[in-house]
Amino acid sequence: MTSITTIIKHLKRVMAGEYSRELSEKMPRKRQQAQLGYRQGGTLIYGFRRLLVDAEQSARQVLQRGERKALTTDKVMVIPGPPE
Repeated sequence: MTSITTIIKHLKRVMAGEYSRELSEKMPRKRQQAQLGYRQGGTLIYGFRRLLVDAEQSARQVLQRGERKALTTDKVMVIPGPPE
């Protein structure tokens, strides 16, 4: 029984290490996207709204609450909302 437990524990450690490695490969891309001004998730700050842009960064439309982008090539940027 202890040998099976040892094998399972080792397998879990290997899986955790692989997950960590995969996640560390994704982070530079997310950081680069955030520096370019693209939205990364989370709640929107009061007074701002989401703008859908295409691959050439041309504005497509302002997204309303609950709306999502349809194309994977499009990105979402955060822009100031109307003054009122």
